Amino acid sequence: MASDRASAGRRLWLAAQPYRPTLVIALLASAANSAIMSFTMVVLRGLGEQFSAGVDPTALGGTMQLLVLLGVSIAIVDFLYLYLSDRVGQSVARDIRGQLFRRLQHLSLSYFEDQSTGALMSRVTNDVSVLQNRLSYELARLVKCPLAILGLVGFMVWTNPRLMLSAALTMALLAPLLTRSSRLMKRHTTGLQERLSDLTARLQESLAAIRVVQCFGATDLEIERFEVENAAVRRAAMRTVRVRALLQPLTQLIGLGGLAVLFWVGSREIQGGRASGADVVTLMAAMQLVVTNFKEFGRARLALSESLAAAEKIYEVVDQPSDIVDAPGAGDLAPGPGQVTFAGVAFRYRTGHEVLRGIDLELRPGEAVAVVGPSGSGKSTLANLIPRLYDPTSGAVRIDGVDVRTVTLASLRRQIGIVPQETVLFRGTVHENIAYGKPQASREEVVEAAVAANADAFIRALPEGYETRVGERGKTLSGGQAQRVAIARAILRDPRILILDEATSSLDSENEALVQEALERLMRDRTTLVIAHRLSTIQNCARIVVLGEGRILELGTHAELLAAQGAYYRAYGLQGGFPA
Repeated sequence: MASDRASAGRRLWLAAQPYRPTLVIALLASAANSAIMSFTMVVLRGLGEQFSAGVDPTALGGTMQLLVLLGVSIAIVDFLYLYLSDRVGQSVARDIRGQLFRRLQHLSLSYFEDQSTGALMSRVTNDVSVLQNRLSYELARLVKCPLAILGLVGFMVWTNPRLMLSAALTMALLAPLLTRSSRLMKRHTTGLQERLSDLTARLQESLAAIRVVQCFGATDLEIERFEVENAAVRRAAMRTVRVRALLQPLTQLIGLGGLAVLFWVGSREIQGGRASGADVVTLMAAMQLVVTNFKEFGRARLALSESLAAAEKIYEVVDQPSDIVDAPGAGDLAPGPGQVTFAGVAFRYRTGHEVLRGIDLELRPGEAVAVVGPSGSGKSTLANLIPRLYDPTSGAVRIDGVDVRTVTLASLRRQIGIVPQETVLFRGTVHENIAYGKPQASREEVVEAAVAANADAFIRALPEGYETRVGERGKTLSGGQAQRVAIARAILRDPRILILDEATSSLDSENEALVQEALERLMRDRTTLVIAHRLSTIQNCARIVVLGEGRILELGTHAELLAAQGAYYRAYGLQGGFPA
């Protein structure tokens, strides 16, 4: 854990390096603050001695003006170091948030299968927010307070070394208190971040399934589960609150004890003629400032511990290697006819479950091949191997004779389009969703794709036409409308290889006819892999592959498979499509 903490600290420091000029100015302002404060104490001590000597107050105008100037100077440098250090903290948090999101975008599907979406959301929101808040508000004090303490201690030694020794006991007690509280805060913050992650996961799962929750009358159950996680967050948060709350009064109590000791020793020193009243008063004022800076530094140390705990969680994700990366020296996939070949392909998940084995299949250029089979037979996994969402455990997937693992992911995926079963639309306008795979597309190109997808008419009937916002996941559109927008998106991308993943399985007959017509236009002259449960939708495919237990059970045309009276024949009959 200590090494993880040190590593997180080093990486946070490296993350701040692009802002080094701003950070240097903030540190200089912090040093100036400490220097001005120490000098102010010297001026105050001289002023006290003048008062003790009976100097006429009217003759001290110059000293008073100097004190006002020093006060203004402290206010200016205070603003500089607080503003600039906050600026650095906010910038570092922004960069880390972006770095984390980029890493998540490049991780393979297998990683997300093992992770809770809510937990990953917590990394991007809760953990980065801790960094943003703690670094922004407390970063300056990590430098300013030690410098101020050092300057004040120097002033106290210069004023009266003997009295300074009585104050040293106070600082000797404060230092281990800060160290111990920082360690406790680090441990408790780690626990709090884990509980927040669980809470976010519970919230995400419940909201994503709100329709199921309400239909099954499980709202009370979900509320109860959420309250359990919510209470766990409170308990974890209160542990950090106790550490923070105890540190302040304990620091103040030790400081008051130090002042009492200093006053008692100072009184004896005055009686013995070894110190003046001005010495004791200014040293007590300096001691109070030392205690105040220790308190602020203690808060900053606690904030740093919280930041490091959050940073460790963040860097766990940032450092996660992706299973799917460009091979060294990978080149771009050149345009070609679009032949897809599966050669001896097998695939096994990280859990050890084997999904595909011994798959030999060729999709000829411009040919539509359907893949059918029961749930769990490996249909979607087979399709996911083409754009390298997974890599086969053995064997190879080739496009125009080129192993997809030897080309860049960007060039590979540019030539592949997909229309999924569950339509995925993004927050934004209809135009933006259609142009998602080709952001530079003109309005004319977008409209042309929508016309081809049988979507233009309903889009123009929307309140703002193509500029209508579709809402999260396209919930403001019907299933058929959303699916046609997804088809328009694929048409605009103009891929040479197309994957249709049960694209009409959830539609009514009217919408299915419109979508099927749009799909036929999309499939024209493209190599297409069609995944389907409903066998009535694939009869016109050139060939049909029947998968079972990860193997190819049958392969042929619709008529050939019916004539063979095997697995396809039995499934087709069960769906009511077998002729009497």
